[in-house]
Amino acid sequence: MKLYFDTNMRKINSSNENMVIYYSSFLHNSIEVNYDAAKVIDYIIKNGYGNELDIPNLLEELPDFDETDIKDTYDALVESDLFFNDSVKYRSRKFLYKLYDSESDFKLERVYIHLTYRCNLKCEYCYNKEKLNSMEHLEISEWEKVLNCLCDAGKPILTITGGEAILYPYFNQFIEMAHDLGFYIELLTNGTLLNTLDVKIIKQIKHRQYAAGAYGKPQALVSCRKDGKDHEEN
Repeated sequence: MKLYFDTNMRKINSSNENMVIYYSSFLHNSIEVNYDAAKVIDYIIKNGYGNELDIPNLLEELPDFDETDIKDTYDALVESDLFFNDSVKYRSRKFLYKLYDSESDFKLERVYIHLTYRCNLKCEYCYNKEKLNSMEHLEISEWEKVLNCLCDAGKPILTITGGEAILYPYFNQFIEMAHDLGFYIELLTNGTLLNTLDVKIIKQIKHRQYAAGAYGKPQALVSCRKDGKDHEEN
């Protein structure tokens, strides 16, 4: 059992004398709990971001609790959208709130979307070697929230990458969703799995870039645009 949360979260008094409030200004969210639940939350925060909860030690520190109480409190915290049992979900929520809360007048022109860490190759120059077999990824419902947020930010160019992005289990659904929302879609790929895609999906990708010389040093980048102006860069 692990929890991910804003480490700058504040604990403040509630107007209800039997309750306390935990508030994250970064996530724009709060939760009001009784003093018993607050004891568990205080332990979780003290235990640290993303660290495994030591249930025996927790029960020793809080003798009035049993394992069922701890599990119920844990589940309630996960439902609160203030604590997360998955680091990817926490980071995506941070990104969404940061984007929504931005008061600057900057314009997003391009966003790189890393759909997955997984890849079917093991290139020497890869920066992602330690996570090539990782199954960690956002669910498509989380990406839908990101895309809707990016719509409000002016629909920047989406450059889809990974890992090998085509290995993302909801790749087709993501491309169709982004296309239907009106995004200009680019795909960075090693090209080995393009034959697994439906022609409809390929047509919705406006610009494709293929890494050549994939097992050694990259020797060329073949760039294919929907306007037919393909070119190769050394």
